[in-house]
Amino acid sequence: MQILAVAMQDVAAFGVDRFYVKHGPDQVELYDVFKDGRVVKISPQPLPEAMVASAIEKFNSSYRVVPPVDVKDTAELPRHLGTFEIIDATSVKKKKGR
Repeated sequence: MQILAVAMQDVAAFGVDRFYVKHGPDQVELYDVFKDGRVVKISPQPLPEAMVASAIEKFNSSYRVVPPVDVKDTAELPRHLGTFEIIDATSVKKKKGR
């Protein structure tokens, strides 16, 4: 599994961020991840990876994670809240030491 994109909402203010997680070839699931540790799947079924590009480039609602971050399961997602920094208009990277 890999984190492909994140919405980068203000976690301190809203307490939540959205992660786009690749589960398999052309299978992406969306999760709302809360700072209290909850992980809520919000996509009723797997979505095509092209949807991630659309969310980023067409709707400007998220940022691509460069390079994608590997995770073993969704329980790891809360520890990635607030650990990305914007590198350009469509991309973020993992902060060093995080």
